[in-house]
Amino acid sequence: MVRGNVIENSDCSALSLQSELDCSVERNRIVDCRHGIVAHGKGHTIAGNCLIRCTGGAIRVAGASQAGGSAASNCFIERNTFVDCSSPTGNDGTAIAGILIDPGTTGIVEKNLIFGSGTPYAIVQEPRPEGSGTVTGVTQFVIRDNAAAGGCTLLEGVGLVPVEFADAAADDYGNGCGSGASGWVLRPQGFDPAIDETTDAAGYREASILEDEAGNPIIPGEDEGGRGNLFGNFFARVDEEDNGEEDAEAGFFPY
Repeated sequence: MVRGNVIENSDCSALSLQSELDCSVERNRIVDCRHGIVAHGKGHTIAGNCLIRCTGGAIRVAGASQAGGSAASNCFIERNTFVDCSSPTGNDGTAIAGILIDPGTTGIVEKNLIFGSGTPYAIVQEPRPEGSGTVTGVTQFVIRDNAAAGGCTLLEGVGLVPVEFADAAADDYGNGCGSGASGWVLRPQGFDPAIDETTDAAGYREASILEDEAGNPIIPGEDEGGRGNLFGNFFARVDEEDNGEEDAEAGFFPY
């Protein structure tokens, strides 16, 4: 599982799944990267992520590669938000604002929000290197209940919805349209995945509940001097004991 990360300004792929089976990529915020998420292999779930200005494509359901990655199959892409991720990689030069689908892949795409100019998804056919063989298998997707806005064109399984962002100029894409991601990933600040908590309704609490007046995270069980430094707290605790023996008995194991 890859969950609760903020990834910014990568000149390549923010996340690349090469594992053969059942990865979950959930509730990550990816901003100003070249490629967002690239998936090879079987049974991956990509859900609840917010991808902003990924110029080489938001999500790519990838075919077999010379590097050994197998074609993606049974890939679930659900409740993600794509903002201005128009990638000029369509076969006819048309920008793709959401999901790039390689031939020979399969999956389900539903309840995503695609905002920005271009087509919400497309099957792309790039030239294959000599000797790499031909595409095997069918390309088969269920695409339903997705939402488009901000100049995104409409295709089967994608309908137009009105969207009003909280503060797009500040990269705050909170909205009430009911599609796409929700919670902290839509906002540019105020979340620490290591200490944030969830409510009974599975929505994230406002980060201010777990921060002091200076904006430092409040770590349960720690005094004020230990706030804001999760790794420092751990290693300081180990150093205070002789050889870390008492911490090992309590379940803390230094590496």
